[in-house]
Amino acid sequence: MNHCILRSIRENKGFTRKYVAHTIGVKLRTYVSYESGERNPTLDTASKIAFVLGCTVDDLLGNRDAS
Repeated sequence: MNHCILRSIRENKGFTRKYVAHTIGVKLRTYVSYESGERNPTLDTASKIAFVLGCTVDDLLGNRDAS
């Protein structure tokens, strides 16, 4: 997952890290580790993040040409 894109999309939506973490059911520290690039979420968690942020997993991966 592209952590820079993840953070950018979240900030553009006006969501806090705490809100996204709570909504997807992970601890804040876990979500912060996704945004910092320390860890990668499972596919299931990435799908939840994409749903909350109103984008696709491909968007989060930086696959702009995916269709």
